[in-house]
Amino acid sequence: MITPYSLIGSKPWVLWTAVAAATGLCAWLSVHGAPLKGQEADTPTPLGIVSLELCLNTETANNIISYWEDSQLTGVARQDIYWDFPFILAYASAIAFTCSRLAEGNRGGWTKIPLALAWLQFIVAPLDMVENIGMLRMLDTGDLATSSILPIVTTACAGLKFAILIPALPFALAGLVASLRSAAASGRLNP
Repeated sequence: MITPYSLIGSKPWVLWTAVAAATGLCAWLSVHGAPLKGQEADTPTPLGIVSLELCLNTETANNIISYWEDSQLTGVARQDIYWDFPFILAYASAIAFTCSRLAEGNRGGWTKIPLALAWLQFIVAPLDMVENIGMLRMLDTGDLATSSILPIVTTACAGLKFAILIPALPFALAGLVASLRSAAASGRLNP
């Protein structure tokens, strides 16, 4: 069976590098992007940068951008989006490789699900990149015209991305556990 992991020669160090990079960048983005989550009860950004990802329309996008401008946080938002580009590469690789490991290590009809989710990461990554470019354009534009399609495109890409990522996460975690067990069984975890 051909998987994303087998295409890189099934090299464990590549899998672990992707997992470590995804974990580290996720932690960094959580800390760095924390100020983007408004503290007020009626904040337009309860989800931080995700609020802009899922803004759906120009009115909501303008409210979010205005809030960040008033709070002098547009620079933080822009940096968060730039940091997301290496995170995309890391998390998409980590999920593709761990789902691949799960599919490779099991037999039966249900292995098609993690295999499909592994390959779908090659769709998730471009969707996330288009979403990021849309958000950067929205931040650069400032006050969006009511006819702007950017919020719709950004929201559509984010929605599709999350629709694929959320079901992939339990399979990726199971693949990670399988990889740890395999490494422990072969003695590669021992110092």
